[in-house]
Amino acid sequence: MALAATFVALGKTAVVVAEAAVIPTRATRIAVVHRATIALRLERCAVIAVVGKAATVSAKSGFLAGIAATTETARRRTVVAEASTTTTTTTTTTTTTTTTTTAAKAAAATITAEIAARAIRGGCETLLRLQTGNHAGLEVWLRVVLDVLDFAAIAELGNRDCLTGAASTAAVLAQAYPSKPVKIIVPFGPGGFTDVVARILGQKLTLAMGQSFIIENKPGAGSMIGTDFVAKAPPDGHTLVIVSTTHVISPWVYKTVPYDPIKGFAAVTKLVDSPYVLLVNPKVPVRNVKEFIALAKAHPGTLHYASSGNGSAQHLIGGLFVSMAGAPLVHVPYRSSNLAATDLVAGVVESSFAGVPNALVHVPSGRLKALAVTSAKHIAQLPDVPTMQEAGVPGYDASIWLALLAPAGTPRDIINRLNSEIAKIMAMPESQKAMFDAGVDVSLSTPEAMTQLMIQELDKWGKVVKETGVKLE
Repeated sequence: MALAATFVALGKTAVVVAEAAVIPTRATRIAVVHRATIALRLERCAVIAVVGKAATVSAKSGFLAGIAATTETARRRTVVAEASTTTTTTTTTTTTTTTTTTAAKAAAATITAEIAARAIRGGCETLLRLQTGNHAGLEVWLRVVLDVLDFAAIAELGNRDCLTGAASTAAVLAQAYPSKPVKIIVPFGPGGFTDVVARILGQKLTLAMGQSFIIENKPGAGSMIGTDFVAKAPPDGHTLVIVSTTHVISPWVYKTVPYDPIKGFAAVTKLVDSPYVLLVNPKVPVRNVKEFIALAKAHPGTLHYASSGNGSAQHLIGGLFVSMAGAPLVHVPYRSSNLAATDLVAGVVESSFAGVPNALVHVPSGRLKALAVTSAKHIAQLPDVPTMQEAGVPGYDASIWLALLAPAGTPRDIINRLNSEIAKIMAMPESQKAMFDAGVDVSLSTPEAMTQLMIQELDKWGKVVKETGVKLE
């Protein structure tokens, strides 16, 4: 944009200077050239303002030095032109030059700015070759036009300096990051699977980066309320969000999503993987998954499963079970998985597909029974609990992931800094133990790999939604 604006300015200025070549009156001619030069200065200053926001002082100085040098060249050529130019110009020359400048104006209006500038340069060079000794003044003026066009090279170098300065500034900002407390938004209620992981990570990042990483819960609308808050936050790395698989499920189960789940964010890293656990209240008279399915079929519409909300991963994983097992369970959405677990323990609802952290809180004490894990493999935290496939639902395999995202446009140096610090934190034995105790497996990635995973998962869960017929209640 800035370079295109430069060429537009140069094209306009070149036309004005070319027109000035046939003005016989010295005062008028000098005034026209002066006006054109000032216009060029103003146009270039506007471009500097756009491109050079993060530029160094030296880059701006280079721009101004280039302008001064070009202005001085134009001034010297004007003096030479006055000394050698006659006070009259033939009608033929006037007509020819007018035709040439009119054509140049038309070209500038119909083709790109850069091509227009090249066309003006070519026209000037052609006229120079055609000049005779009687038009020495015109020759000098045309060379002034070429001097002005040569300013494009100076501008381009200045632009590069500005970009280099901006890159250097970004690197400095990344080293200074974070410059204030960082919010990590959890788009689910407190006490759930995502919340537990977020608080472990926030504590470790606070110690590692010298600023507070504050966990803030913003639940609702299948995690969209909190996620949308981050999508609209300034892209400076001080507002982040931990999303789950729900992030790529919501677009398929909600009519409208206020952000693009891929383009609206800059991925930092994948964090963990974890299955869910089918939990039932001890009062439900079943000992395993087959008995649970049989009970649901015998009394359709009387057994319920709780989730952290419409469109959540818990909702869809439960819907997948209903579809594959043919068990007519009724979905009951809550504002958080913690609230869902509370009512499950109290017997308000009969079952739930809950995160491993909730299972580890209530299963050992006997307050809830674990019938199966949703992954294809056993988990170390609950070694005696069978997989769903082993328990009687062939082909069932559903795990979730958590990832850290930033708003789109967050500087790459900040993304890399966060990715690097998290890799160091997760490599620590105490961090790995904390995550294991929370019921999750550490699973990190590059920003690019996380972006690709989200794209793949968006497609995968879209197909699951269509196949299972999961709808919002």
